[in-house]
Amino acid sequence: MTRKTSRTAVGGHPDIRRPDSALVRIHEWAAEGKQEQSAKAAELFETWDGEPWPDALLSRSLFVDAGHGALLGYEQWADADAVPDDAEARTFYRRLSVITDGEKRVPGVIAFAEIDVDGTETAQVMLDTVTQALAADPEPHHPWGISANFHVSTDGRRVVNLSEWTSQEHHQEGFADTTRSSRPAWLRLRSLPGVRPIGVRRFRLHTHAL
Repeated sequence: MTRKTSRTAVGGHPDIRRPDSALVRIHEWAAEGKQEQSAKAAELFETWDGEPWPDALLSRSLFVDAGHGALLGYEQWADADAVPDDAEARTFYRRLSVITDGEKRVPGVIAFAEIDVDGTETAQVMLDTVTQALAADPEPHHPWGISANFHVSTDGRRVVNLSEWTSQEHHQEGFADTTRSSRPAWLRLRSLPGVRPIGVRRFRLHTHAL
């Protein structure tokens, strides 16, 4: 099956919150510098463009690290049983999304946060704490933040948050602002046992196909 593939980010970002996505598969490829990153992106684009499209694959997106150090593949699948085994990829369930009603802005950057957790129960405690913190926060939504989308790996050992922001500069400013993170509800999140933040990187869209 042939699918249209767009290299432009305008109006072409994946719908991370689409309800028919049963499973998400995430790949990551390393790159050293802009030239290698561009070459790898072109290689992946050509490979994907020539492959048959599985019926259960809803969308496929390629993001490039703003620091030119990595590439991120994000796939949405309608049927978890149809996802091919791939030792170099990790599979996730999207468990929690936060977005204001009527939000229509197109993301300028994706902030990819990774958290190591002790297991599925710990991951759920973390998500429950996020929900409680949002409810207790008088200003739960950052003006430049579009959405937050928490995914839990199928083995229960990793949580990732793909948060959408209006621009890389706005995320940098928002990330540096500690006003929100110093509030009691968010401090509880930072002190949860069995939860170990790994880091946050910024990615921009290179290719999206559906």
